[in-house]
Amino acid sequence: ITSSGGSASVTSSGANINLTNAVSATNGVTLSAKTTVASAAVTASSGAFTVSSTDSTVTVNGTTSAQSINITPKTTYTGAGSLTATSGTLTISGGSSITPTGNFEATGNITLSGSGKLLLTSRTVNSTGGNISFTAGPVADEAIELNGSTVSTTTGSITMNGTGVSGNGVNLEGVYIHSTSSVSSTSGAINLTGTSASTGFGVWFGAANIVSSSGAITINGGTLGIKTGDGATTNIGATANTTSSSNITVRGDRYSSGTTIYKSTGNVVIEPVANLFSENTTFTNQTFTNSASLTIGKSTNTRTMTITGGAINVTGNYTLYGSAITQTTPVTTSAGSVFIYPSTTY
Repeated sequence: ITSSGGSASVTSSGANINLTNAVSATNGVTLSAKTTVASAAVTASSGAFTVSSTDSTVTVNGTTSAQSINITPKTTYTGAGSLTATSGTLTISGGSSITPTGNFEATGNITLSGSGKLLLTSRTVNSTGGNISFTAGPVADEAIELNGSTVSTTTGSITMNGTGVSGNGVNLEGVYIHSTSSVSSTSGAINLTGTSASTGFGVWFGAANIVSSSGAITINGGTLGIKTGDGATTNIGATANTTSSSNITVRGDRYSSGTTIYKSTGNVVIEPVANLFSENTTFTNQTFTNSASLTIGKSTNTRTMTITGGAINVTGNYTLYGSAITQTTPVTTSAGSVFIYPSTTY
């Protein structure tokens, strides 16, 4: 189906659409049916690709390129087709789960939003000129999961907000990033917020890079907190081969740590959301490289704090709050002071 100067629209109010032949329409392509499947390539060089389902799923398996892309499933979105918004936004919203097996790219904003799980496995989501926003849940699963995937912007921000709830006898995370996944921005801010149930963690990192060259990085695990370095190294701020001046703020009422490297010349704060951590807390193999300052806890924190393994290298002040404090991690400051405030013993 080809329209060299117009648009193409296929609509069915009572049946399904299965597009098996390529469609090219200069001014836009619209598909709407109970269930919509686009198995062939779709091209709209000067218009939008708009697809919706009124009763069930949307599946895009063909390579799709349009000025902007707007997909509205009634339930789930799937598909192996790569989606490229050449001069606008890419939006998938209004349904439940979003589980693509194709890559997404846009010059404008990319928005993925649903009431179910958002899963990216070995995928790339990239915006060259806009922001990226993910919203998922509440769902009895890891709400947002990056498994070997890359989410990146140039100047825009990256925001993820996921809510996982109890399911199958397991408490699941709001944001789960692992298996050498990367969330990166050249200069934009990164905001990751996760909510979980009972004994789960709001945010869980395995092998993950959460990096920006200069944008503020904020990670919020809420009352159930944050787990880092699970079975592999988590890098926050920059990787071994890059640099960062980002201010980094990590908030969570629990902090469970494996090997984690904070690399930035900005200020780093790790603190509870409440006045104190919800349990006695051990920082294990946490390395801080050239931070302007490092603050752990709040002045109101009365939990036992243990800092062991890793290394702390700051140019300014290092401040630690707790009740009984044990620190075996070496601290080096080039132009600041070390302030350790135990309310009982050190």
